[in-house]
Amino acid sequence: MIRKPRNHEEYEDKINYCISEVDRVNHLVDQLLLLARFENQKQSLNLEKVLLNTLILDVIARNANNIKTKNIIVSTEFLSEYYVYTDAYLSSIVINNVLSNALKYSDADSSVLITITKEGETVKCSFVDSGIGISSEDVENIFNPFFRSNSTEHPEIKGTGLGLSIVKKLCLLLNIDIQISSKENVGTSVILSFIEDELK
Repeated sequence: MIRKPRNHEEYEDKINYCISEVDRVNHLVDQLLLLARFENQKQSLNLEKVLLNTLILDVIARNANNIKTKNIIVSTEFLSEYYVYTDAYLSSIVINNVLSNALKYSDADSSVLITITKEGETVKCSFVDSGIGISSEDVENIFNPFFRSNSTEHPEIKGTGLGLSIVKKLCLLLNIDIQISSKENVGTSVILSFIEDELK
């Protein structure tokens, strides 16, 4: 900014760029700290009875600005109240990262469908988007730290490549099974399988 004289608009543009970069680095540091925090799987967990429906609705509300900006329709299908035995805070991080990805990689005016179903003693929560999708070669690498599929083809989509690494680590800690299937230019489906709370 001090290399040469600038007019007011140029200073404003550079300052906004600096703020954006500081926010990006802060977000990266937060994610690295979170990943390091749970590197040791002996991290104590606060396991309790959690209403999964509410957890998901809270995460949707938290992403309201992104949803509104891209005019994405987020629909939910909950046929009942589903209670699971998990750590509410850590599970909300998992759900938030999954939904954030669905929104980030979806086009404007598209849709994301979130459903909860029960199979035996397992409660399954699925997130289905109609976004850009992931190639079959990349799907097996998406949990690797800093890996970003097709990042050069979509430079407008910002990210660190740590979100799904954090999701995978937390799923292992919480005994949540995660399955991801995707097809380029069609969309991605993420299924989280929780243990049902038998004390509901």
